[in-house]
Amino acid sequence: MNEPVITKELGKICGRDAIHLDQIKFEATHSVKLDGVFNGALCENIISQDWVPYELQFHGILEFKMTELGFSHLQSPQRVS
Repeated sequence: MNEPVITKELGKICGRDAIHLDQIKFEATHSVKLDGVFNGALCENIISQDWVPYELQFHGILEFKMTELGFSHLQSPQRVS
């Protein structure tokens, strides 16, 4: 499941921190827009380490589910010895 995402402009996009989602907008009853950035340092065809913005729009959506994948903000419970 570690297959890289490949696009023409960016090349292979590898790494856990390569794609950042900044905002989800529900624009109409059945439309969603996702805004974010790609980490240029983790893209094959980008020379600099700049962030590359993206926008994805989906129309005709009947159901929307979202799952949080990053849990770095949670602390593990303390072990008692």
